[in-house]
Amino acid sequence: MKILIPVDGSEYSTRAVTFAADLLKRASDMEAVLLSVIYPFKDSNAGSILENARESFGKNSTRVKAIILEGEPAETIIKYAKENGIEMIIMGRRGLGTIKGMVLGSVSYKVLSGVNIPVTIVK
Repeated sequence: MKILIPVDGSEYSTRAVTFAADLLKRASDMEAVLLSVIYPFKDSNAGSILENARESFGKNSTRVKAIILEGEPAETIIKYAKENGIEMIIMGRRGLGTIKGMVLGSVSYKVLSGVNIPVTIVK
């Protein structure tokens, strides 16, 4: 099974990585893709965020691929999942966006609505 974990360095994103790392420990046939989506022409620390996330997988990090893509986060996550055989997405319920008080963040809601594969939202 190939899972996708979008990461942005937020608390919920970190929890999603921890959840995915635990799954990977128990499933020898699972591989993971950590995806950080950055807006074009905007400074980002995506590289260090991905490296920290990858370290959470410990000895299983060899089964983890890390990718940085540019674009609008939800659209980019959906497109990557559809084009790369992703079978499940694990993501935080809210990221680093500025809108507060929503049950689901706009990115997680759009991804949930835009794919036909299981999506696990981690609180």
